[in-house]
Amino acid sequence: MGSVVPVRTRPTRLCYPLAHTSRLRRMLAIKLAAGADATSGASADATESASRYDDQWDDRAIAIGIHSCGHKLDDVRNRLRRVEPVTWLFAGDSLFSDGTGARDWRSVAGHFTNRIRWELRRFPDTVVTTALPGMLAHELRADFEARCLRFQPDVAFLFVGPLESAAGSARLPDYEQAMIDMIGQVRQSGGIPVLNTTPMPIDFADSRRVDHQVYTEATRGIAAEHDVPLIDHSQRWEWVESHIGSLRDWYDDDGRYPGEAGHMQLARAIFHELELLPQAESSEKQRSWVSA
Repeated sequence: MGSVVPVRTRPTRLCYPLAHTSRLRRMLAIKLAAGADATSGASADATESASRYDDQWDDRAIAIGIHSCGHKLDDVRNRLRRVEPVTWLFAGDSLFSDGTGARDWRSVAGHFTNRIRWELRRFPDTVVTTALPGMLAHELRADFEARCLRFQPDVAFLFVGPLESAAGSARLPDYEQAMIDMIGQVRQSGGIPVLNTTPMPIDFADSRRVDHQVYTEATRGIAAEHDVPLIDHSQRWEWVESHIGSLRDWYDDDGRYPGEAGHMQLARAIFHELELLPQAESSEKQRSWVSA
């Protein structure tokens, strides 16, 4: 997929013309079909192995990813080294299957809050979550000032949900422009935007899987074009599935959104990029912020 270069119609915007999108869709369809054939014969042992793998995710799975852009997160890591409090924002799709909030487990934002405020003892930091189930990029952009910018975030994690691709390639240019606009607004307010891809839903039919992958590639293209940090959860999950086995236990009952284990793994990927995993902690990060 690295050889597919989006065609730009304007200097500040990535746009996939219909002809290009059709080629991209065909290439992705072939790739996905090949992957399905390769995994169709996976043994029950591999599935059981993946299930046991939940709490001990090999760091190789976290670290891989040519699109991860982890080197662009230095500014975010520097925010963690200063004494001044940091405001962290989670916006976009909450990656929940419904809006009832009836969960007895932590979301990715909840894991992040626990890590920052309690384990690293950065008590003055604030973690704001404005994400909603199924929120689309154009909906977020329409209310971006009231929903996000009024909190003046130092770092804004923008999550793209699996419903984004429901309209197919027809809405792709609108999606790209919405993301580019929000990236610019976060930067103008003094914050750092961080894009996040979404793992492929396992309940999607082939056509939906191709559409989802097209939007994932578009997100990667936007990150590369506009020099935005990207945490590529999708690529990490694909790596784990191809090397370990089924990730069914990482999804909710519907197989569309990450479940309890999935949200933990999303958080671990963020921790890895920010060098916040336990083995990467330093005495400086462990110090108490109460007397700072």
